Amino acid sequence: MSSFRQVAQGYVDSEIMLMEWNPTKDAIALTTVLGEVLLYSCSWQLVWNGITYIRSKNTFEKTILATAITWRPDGEVLASAFDNGEIILCDADNGNLLHKVAHVWCPCTSFNWVQCIESQIIQSEQFHCDHSSEYVPNFFPYGTDDISYLAIEESFKKLQGKTVLNVLASGLNDGTILLHSFGMYQLGSIYISLKPYDPIKCKIISVTMFRDLGVLTVVIEREETSNHYEYFYRSYYLSKIQDKINEVESVSLKHSQISTIYSLLCSSFAEIKERWGNLQYQMRALFYYYILQKNEEEKPLVSDEFFELLMFGNSSEALQRFFVCDINEKDLEQVSDSFEAFNSDTQTFIMRRIQIYASAIFYHLNELKSKATWKSVSNLLLEEIALNTCMVTTGSFLLKTVEAKGVIQESIKNTVAFFRWLRVMLLRHNNKPVPKEVIAAAQQNPPFMEDFLKYNFHTSVDANCVTTEIKLEQFGQYLRAEDLSHPATITINPYLQFFNEHPSYCESGFRLDHCPEKSLVGLQLDLRGTLNAALNCREELLGETDLLYSFNLLSLQKNKSPPKISHISCPETASTYIALTDHLPPSSQFIFIRHSRTPEAVMVNFSNSKEQPCSSAIILDKNEDYKIIDIKFYEKCVLLLLEDKLPNSNCTILLQLPFNTLIPNLVPLFPTPDAPVKKMQILNGLQLMEKNWFRKLENICASQMAVNAFRKVVCVYSATQKQVHIFSVGKLGKY
Repeated sequence: MSSFRQVAQGYVDSEIMLMEWNPTKDAIALTTVLGEVLLYSCSWQLVWNGITYIRSKNTFEKTILATAITWRPDGEVLASAFDNGEIILCDADNGNLLHKVAHVWCPCTSFNWVQCIESQIIQSEQFHCDHSSEYVPNFFPYGTDDISYLAIEESFKKLQGKTVLNVLASGLNDGTILLHSFGMYQLGSIYISLKPYDPIKCKIISVTMFRDLGVLTVVIEREETSNHYEYFYRSYYLSKIQDKINEVESVSLKHSQISTIYSLLCSSFAEIKERWGNLQYQMRALFYYYILQKNEEEKPLVSDEFFELLMFGNSSEALQRFFVCDINEKDLEQVSDSFEAFNSDTQTFIMRRIQIYASAIFYHLNELKSKATWKSVSNLLLEEIALNTCMVTTGSFLLKTVEAKGVIQESIKNTVAFFRWLRVMLLRHNNKPVPKEVIAAAQQNPPFMEDFLKYNFHTSVDANCVTTEIKLEQFGQYLRAEDLSHPATITINPYLQFFNEHPSYCESGFRLDHCPEKSLVGLQLDLRGTLNAALNCREELLGETDLLYSFNLLSLQKNKSPPKISHISCPETASTYIALTDHLPPSSQFIFIRHSRTPEAVMVNFSNSKEQPCSSAIILDKNEDYKIIDIKFYEKCVLLLLEDKLPNSNCTILLQLPFNTLIPNLVPLFPTPDAPVKKMQILNGLQLMEKNWFRKLENICASQMAVNAFRKVVCVYSATQKQVHIFSVGKLGKY
C-alpha cells in the first residue's frame, strides 16, 4: 500500500507562484501572479486573502509580486518579500501587517528563519532582566474600547511573544545576505563575491543557517556569459554571532521593543491628525448649517470666515456684522463647548499615549546605552555616541509634548475667553441683563482679548505699526512637519525655567535641546532618523566572517527559472541538508548534500535503468526516463515530484527517499573554485525505491509541491488545472 493518501482537493482562481506550509499550524501560505498573499487551511478553506499594504499598492501601480515567503519557527508570523524590495512581517491569524523591515535596494530571492537552540542561551538576569514595567506605565490600559488600539496591542504581543532568539536570513538578488534577529533587528550583512573586486554580481538562490547560528551556507548563481550560469555552494563561519549569542539576543530584544513602541507612537500621531481633521470638518459644518438658517445670502462666506477666525485668526466685515446681528447666546455656547471638548480630549490623549511611548523609548535607550559600555558589546552591536544622540532627541521630543500640552491649555483658555466675551457683547447689544457670573468669567483673560480684538476687529490700526498675528487656536501647527509659524514662549516650560534659574547645571550634560522652532511632527521625524542611526548595527559585525568551503556545483544554460532547491536543518545531528537539481526543471537527477563538519554529497539519477527491483517495476517502466519537477525535504526524507516522458502521458509520481538510503553513499566534497565537481558518486533512484514509497497521480499534471512535517501532509499543485491535491504522508517502516 502506498504511503500517500489523498485527504483534500481544492481550486484556486489565480496561478500559484509560491507555497509554504505553516510549521506548527494547519495552514498553507500561497502567493499568486496577481500579487496576492493567501492563507488556506488544511481542508482548503480560505483563512485570509491578501495583505492590505501590498494590495493597496497594487491598486495604483503595477502588480507587485512576491519573490520569497517563510514562516517564523513558531508559525505565528509570516515573512514575505516582494520584487519592489519590500520585506514585511504579518500576523498568521488575520494577515495584518506587524512590521515592515527596512526597504532593501533589490528583491529578496530566498529566506531562512531559524530559532536558536535554547540550551545555548544563558538564562541569567545579566542578559534578560527587564524592569521597564516598574518605571514605564502600562501601554494598554484595561477597559479600553478603542478597536484600533486593541489591534495595536495584539500586534505588540505577537512581535514580543517570542523571547528565544531567532534569526531571519534574507538572500538578495545582488549577492547580499541580511540577518535580522527576531525578524526586526539587523545584525549585519555579508556580500558574496567569488573573487576580490569581482564586477559580476551573484544571486542568492538558497540560504541556510545552522540552529547554533555558527554556520551559514548559501547556493549562489553567477552569470558567466550571456547564455549560461554557474552555481556555487559556499559556507561561512559566523564566529562573531555564535560567540556573543547572549549579547545579540539581549540587544535584539531591546531593539524590537523600541521599534514596536515607535510604531505605536506613529499610530498615535496618525490618530491625532485624524481627530484634528474631524474637528475641522465638524466645526465648519456646524457654522455652515447654523448660518444657513440665519442668512441665506452670505452663508458660504460667513461660515468659512467664522471657521478661519477660530482656527487661523482671520476676520472680515461680514463676520463682524454676523456677530452683531445674527448669532445668539445658545448657539455660541454650543460652538464653544465643542471646541473645548476636543482640545481637552487631545490634551488627555497626548498625556496618556504619546508621552508614555516617548518615556518608554527613553527608558529602553538608556538601558541600551548602559549595555553599550560592556566590552563584549561595545563597538560591535552598539555605539554609545549614536545612542546618546538618540536619547537627546527623545528628550527634546518629550519637552515638545509638554510644550504642546501647554499650548492646548492656552488655546482652550483663549477660546473660552473669546466666546464668553461674545456672550457678554450679545447680551448687552440686545439690552439684556448680564449675569454677574458671566461678567466675572468674561474678565478672566483680558490681556488676550485686548490683543485679539485689536488685531482682528480694529479697522483703524496704524499702517506703520507692526502687529503680531493673534490666533485662538495654535495647536494645529504642531501637527505639520515644517517649523512652527508661531513658536510658544518658554515661560510655560518648567524644565527650561529650572535651567534658567540654575545656570550651573547647564554644563553638566543633562540639559536637553529645546528646539523652540520645531513642531511635534518635525521632532518625531528627527527621532526616527536618530533611532535608525543608533539601532542599525554596523556591518563590521559580519565583515570578518570566515569562508569555510566553496564548490562549483553546476554549469547550466541560461533560463528564466533556476534549478529546484530545498534545504533543511537537523539539530539532532548538527547538520544541514541541501537538495539541488542538476538542471533546470524538469531534471533527471539531483545532488544531495549534507554539511556537518565537512560537506558530503551524492548524485541521484532517475534516467532509464535496465536493473530494477521487482517492487518498483510494478508501475514504473524500466525503459522510461523520469524527470524531477520539484524537490522538498520532509522530516528525514527527500520528497520528489516525477513526471514520465512517455507520449500522451498525463501522470505524475510522488516519491519519498529516506536519508538512510542516501547517507551511506555520501563522499566528501573537495574545493573546486573553477570547474564543477566531478568526483561524485551517482546512484540510480529507481533501484533505491520500494513498493510503498511512491504514488502514481493519475490525470494530475503537477508543477510544484509544499510539505508540512507537523501535519504530515504534502500539497501538490497543478498549474494547468489550477487544482491542489493534499496527501497525507505515512511512515516508511524501518526508515
